[in-house]
Amino acid sequence: MRTLFITLTYFFLVLSIVFVILPMGSIALLPTGLALISAIIASVLKKPNKSTKVPKTLVIIASVLLVIAIAKLFVKNEVKGKEEFKLEQLQSQQEAINELEELENLDAFSDSDSIVTMTEISLEN
Repeated sequence: MRTLFITLTYFFLVLSIVFVILPMGSIALLPTGLALISAIIASVLKKPNKSTKVPKTLVIIASVLLVIAIAKLFVKNEVKGKEEFKLEQLQSQQEAINELEELENLDAFSDSDSIVTMTEISLEN
């Protein structure tokens, strides 16, 4: 019976390591909790002449993974530098608007110059 719980603990520990490493959210708590419970049961079901070194180690590993899984729930995944990106985006938009206005002013001057020259030519004739 003890061997069954130790085997279950190993299985759940492998699952919990995978779930803690991957961004699975609160799902990582399930195999980690099951690993902790089965490790505790395995350590309680000791035989008088057997060592409890393995189940105690499994309890410690499961406890550490449980703490890590709970800590990952409280850490928010935020991209830093949003304000800097928005500021650069606004500056580039402003520069683009200024360049367009300059181009429009140049086009207006060239159109008015051509109109003035056309009127001067027609007045001379």
